[in-house]
Amino acid sequence: MALSAAAIYLMITVFTCVLLLSALPGIIGERSGKERAALHKAALQSVADDEFDELWEGGERIAYGVMIASSPTRYAIYDHNLKAVRVVSSSDVELRGRPKL
Repeated sequence: MALSAAAIYLMITVFTCVLLLSALPGIIGERSGKERAALHKAALQSVADDEFDELWEGGERIAYGVMIASSPTRYAIYDHNLKAVRVVSSSDVELRGRPKL
């Protein structure tokens, strides 16, 4: 039995509305995330040079910036020179920092 044109129109309309409503949280979340990331990046870039930490390996400085997180096996640092976050293995790496008073 064939569906009437009104029933088909109704199904297409409901499907389109559900699809648009389901995409809304993603769009809102993406916009909010971009704004929050921009705030975090600005905060990291505004840190004074005398507050930076350094990662050294074999007598050579491999990273210079703000320490974000650390674990027994890795360091996450915002590298001021690269303007990006780096994750560095902590094996054979020395962390040097200035005292924060």
